[in-house]
Amino acid sequence: MENYSFDTTQWNFPNVIWIRNSNDEILLKVVTLIPVVIFGITGNSILLLIIAKNRSLRNMPTNILIANMAVADLVTLAICPLLFLFHDSYQNYILGAYGCRLEGFVQGAFLITSVINLCGISFDRISAIVMPLNMDSLRFTVTRAKIFAVLSWILGLGLALPLSIFRHFVVRQWKNFTEKFCAENVVILSVYWHVIIATLVWIPLSLMIISYTAIFLKLNYYEKQLLKRETPISVSYKKKISKTLFIVLVTFVLLRLPFTMLVFIREQKLQKSEMNQIDGTFYLLWYMAHYMIFVNAAVNPVIYGLMNGNFRRAFAQTKFCVSCHCNKNHDITTGNDHANVKVRFVFYEEPLHLTLEPREPCTGLECERTRQIFTVQ
Repeated sequence: MENYSFDTTQWNFPNVIWIRNSNDEILLKVVTLIPVVIFGITGNSILLLIIAKNRSLRNMPTNILIANMAVADLVTLAICPLLFLFHDSYQNYILGAYGCRLEGFVQGAFLITSVINLCGISFDRISAIVMPLNMDSLRFTVTRAKIFAVLSWILGLGLALPLSIFRHFVVRQWKNFTEKFCAENVVILSVYWHVIIATLVWIPLSLMIISYTAIFLKLNYYEKQLLKRETPISVSYKKKISKTLFIVLVTFVLLRLPFTMLVFIREQKLQKSEMNQIDGTFYLLWYMAHYMIFVNAAVNPVIYGLMNGNFRRAFAQTKFCVSCHCNKNHDITTGNDHANVKVRFVFYEEPLHLTLEPREPCTGLECERTRQIFTVQ
């Protein structure tokens, strides 16, 4: 634990006193964050609504994990940007002792939970296509997916707990300034951050690369088996797998890698700084890294919803409308008519016809006869 018992009342504050960022800088950051927050909250809400209202989608294990990830992303976008703006805009830490304990814990728990579900989605996809049919015991079922979703929150909260335990609020009086900041136990958290970064970036990235590569190789094998039979089959999955792999990996790397790098830089600076503060251009980079994390939470519904044919069909067949019911009452005393207008939003659900995604592409005679085209959602 850092020692802050040194008497600083006889000394002037050694850093520049700026109290708060300029109004223009705060406004610029708010303006850049608002579209991301609105887009992300809207996208994740629509995704959850579609899954909740379509039984066919709810009965797919992958969609349960996608819904759970959407919940984590939704809460992240609803809470974390505001907390980060308060932290980023002021020189002193204005969230107080409780904010110091909760800020990192809340953001870490939501991010970890989202990533754990992302790993579950990758595993479900590789198990559905690559694993043999006699290995059903290793695959997700609806019940197992629900259990996994609950465990992801428990694990996320547990892994984020040190961010609450090993942080504390410090008030330090200088001769010309009262300093308030959220201090970290740099000895313990410097090791802990390596675990968090591995959980948030390296483990899911490795799992996604392995999963999509194995899926691509497996489907490529089946394509060769079918082509050997000289059957005029149109194969479209390779291009789609390549596109999906490229978008998922590039998005994940571009939006999470900067945060990873800056965490290590920040820890090194904190260990060398007696002020337990970071200044200079790092503030701007730190904001940009968090901004990219929020963008990642906002675009996940597009990657795992809009790019999925079943979700696109469900969205197209889902109608939202507003119906108004007016009841007119005649006022005897004034002779005027008053209308009591009740507005209600109605969700119409049409039967959804899903594209079945086989556990293992068929290669037998029946497949040749029907000249079935396999696609991966």
